[in-house]
Amino acid sequence: MQTENLKPVLVNVVTGVIVVGVLIVGFVVFRNTSQTTTGTTGSIGEIASETVLIGADIETTVKGLEDLTRAVESSSVIFSTPAFRNLVDFSVTVQSQPVGRMNPFLPTDWKIKISEREKQTSDKKQTASVPEQLVFQIPIVEPVTTPEPETLLESSSQTMPGIIETASSTPAP
Repeated sequence: MQTENLKPVLVNVVTGVIVVGVLIVGFVVFRNTSQTTTGTTGSIGEIASETVLIGADIETTVKGLEDLTRAVESSSVIFSTPAFRNLVDFSVTVQSQPVGRMNPFLPTDWKIKISEREKQTSDKKQTASVPEQLVFQIPIVEPVTTPEPETLLESSSQTMPGIIETASSTPAP
């Protein structure tokens, strides 16, 4: 009886401990992230070295953008060459056509035609009659039961009493 009452209490205690543990871990994690976002101000030397590093990053980015601008300008020269200007547009305009069906969930016409043909062929198969000469009648055969050995001995003792009496009167080896 004690163990039956103890199980729900033990489950409730374990669940409570897990919930409290998750709350504590969440509090610690969120408390630490809020402290790192505020940060502390370092010395003037640290701030100056960070500024120099940021300036170097900005300078490399500006050089990369200038190289990209030069590459775009040199590739736009292709569009002004006579070979490009002599190109002919062979595109074909496509006429607008109706898109989709009124009800996309209805079966298509070809599926309806196929299902009608299948119905017609199945109806023909069902209406076809089989000649009586081809219908076989299977005779029902009842299973043969064998009599129990004791009933055999009883029936044989009635017909031949001398044999059963000698067989039962002889001693077993």
